[in-house]
Amino acid sequence: MTKKLDMKRLAIAACFLLLWALPAPTRTQGPPPLPQSAPRTSAKKPMQPQLTAKQVDELWASDLASLNLTDEQKEKIKKIQSDRQAGVDAATKSTLTPEQKQAMIDGYRRIERRSTKDVLTPEQQKALMDRMRARRQAIVKKQTPPTPVQLPKKSDQPQ
Repeated sequence: MTKKLDMKRLAIAACFLLLWALPAPTRTQGPPPLPQSAPRTSAKKPMQPQLTAKQVDELWASDLASLNLTDEQKEKIKKIQSDRQAGVDAATKSTLTPEQKQAMIDGYRRIERRSTKDVLTPEQQKALMDRMRARRQAIVKKQTPPTPVQLPKKSDQPQ
């Protein structure tokens, strides 16, 4: 009985080892990768100023504060925020490279945003998105240089 059980375990372990060792068929089959080209830059979209993580968090908090949250929503959001902070603390104390740490922190921030949006009602989600969109448009508007106005030349004006 134990020999049968041991043989089953060995067979299962061998299957997992083979699955792990063999390349995934989706990587080996399919169209060849496209050649790398220069990154696209859009002349229509001006670069937005880079905000610090603290500034982004403050904007997020002010956006949430404007939504008239219920007590239950506030409690859920506090839990989500404390979970994110615990993850960020663990990432900063880890032995990862700085790039890996930043990627982890960014991931925790995205998880927090998504989870928080899930707590909101559809009306609150729309209000939040409208507020964020308006802020982005105001930033872009500040960065877009005004179009120059062509003044008539003095010789063109009737005297």
